[in-house]
Amino acid sequence: MRKLFAVFILILFFSCGKKKTVPDGILEPHKMQSVFWDYIRADAYSRDFIKKDSTKNDTTENIKLQNRIFSFYKISRQDFYKSYDYYTDRPDLMNVLMDSMIAKQNRFKLQKQFKINRHNFTPPAREKSIKAD
Repeated sequence: MRKLFAVFILILFFSCGKKKTVPDGILEPHKMQSVFWDYIRADAYSRDFIKKDSTKNDTTENIKLQNRIFSFYKISRQDFYKSYDYYTDRPDLMNVLMDSMIAKQNRFKLQKQFKINRHNFTPPAREKSIKAD
């Protein structure tokens, strides 16, 4: 009976281990979030700044930025797009990914705002108390 109980405990222990959330060949959610975050920022940069520069081709520059992102994260373009297709086909996973990215963007904006306001902060003047008659 003890052996059966020990086997049951071992099975329970190993079945409760960390399960892989995505199949092989697909970027894990935390890595996909980082890559996708940089990918979107690179796209916005090329759209908002490089496009205004008449000496540069914004599409070519965007591809260069993407390649730098992919090499930084040590993934291929195919890995990214395969993972992107996987996440877009699963709205539950994509919603979590996007919500995390939105929260990250909000934190980024708050930190930027705080740095700006911290240097320009003037404490409000204290109001004099009005004595009641």
